[in-house]
Amino acid sequence: MRLAHLRELLASVPAGLATKDVVEQHIKPMTKSLSYVEAHQREAFVGPATHFVSHVWGYDFRRMLEAVLELEGSEAEPDSVFVWLDVLSVNQHKASDNAYDKDWWSSTFKRAIGAFGRTVLVMMPWEDPAPLKRSWCLWEILSSLEGKATLDVRMHADEKERFAEALRTDYDSIQMSMSKIDVAKAEAWSKEDQANILEAVKATEGGVNGVNAAILARMREWLAESARAVGGGEDADMDDMMNLASLLRDQGKLAEAEPLYRRALAGSEAQLGEAHPSTLASVNNLAILLKNQGKLAEAEPLYRRALAGYEAQLGEAHPQTGDAHFNFAIFMEAKGDMDAALHHLRAAARTYEQCYGVEHAETLDAQERIARLAES
Repeated sequence: MRLAHLRELLASVPAGLATKDVVEQHIKPMTKSLSYVEAHQREAFVGPATHFVSHVWGYDFRRMLEAVLELEGSEAEPDSVFVWLDVLSVNQHKASDNAYDKDWWSSTFKRAIGAFGRTVLVMMPWEDPAPLKRSWCLWEILSSLEGKATLDVRMHADEKERFAEALRTDYDSIQMSMSKIDVAKAEAWSKEDQANILEAVKATEGGVNGVNAAILARMREWLAESARAVGGGEDADMDDMMNLASLLRDQGKLAEAEPLYRRALAGSEAQLGEAHPSTLASVNNLAILLKNQGKLAEAEPLYRRALAGYEAQLGEAHPQTGDAHFNFAIFMEAKGDMDAALHHLRAAARTYEQCYGVEHAETLDAQERIARLAES
């Protein structure tokens, strides 16, 4: 189905209908016993598909189409884009008769996804992405990855605006929403499809855990791509850069994260001053990154600066000062100075006990590390 025809179809469907309702109230009545594509096979808007659309039938149909139509603004030749959309390409009069076994899912379906070359994943809402809880969508994502197809995540325009704002202000919630992938708990409208997809998943190399890990890794890559668009530009603010740097660090891309941490630190120093707690947090983050890269000589003065700054600005009896002692202790242990490590761990434990109490996890963790180092 040519991309431009989706806009014509969009105009013919009332607002507020879920995709499954559009199928029953519009697609089936206008196609009699055929698929939409079969019913219009002589039309110029029908042709070999270039993009496979992965979506959830519970979506508002118009919003889903509008998300797909975002391709018009990013494709070099939008008139040459033909999408494969199940509600239009599959005969919905016979859809309930199509039951496929594990071998079909594992071979025929995967090859078809790879042959398209591009998968458009409609991802909404960002707080609780519906595709990451649906058996079909997760299998389509995996098939795209294994078939070397490009995975292109799309959102409705207003959803994309909310997502971009969340990248700036609620980054932790986004990471949490991306971490809920479990194909074993995913559902489908057809329980038979759900069972067959799960069986196919279990038969893959790595099984359920391997599939979960592969999809999660790709979603994190997409998150990094999105964060780069927000936080990687010259006009990005400190928080945007820090969020992007933290994401890249968590993905193990330490060399890519380092210049962003340095830019964020320089911006914080210029705007807030060298002794501001937010600046000290940037100092600490850069120190940890450098330590993880093995750049101990560069990291040590930053650890010392962060600790001295927190002591001066917040006092010893403050959690951030305790964290600075704890972080410096971990660094000194990595450096091989166990006496210094013990000294700072004990300082951290005292602070945590004052701030949180003796049974708090932070206090107990520090005490456990003290005991382990003292015995070594």
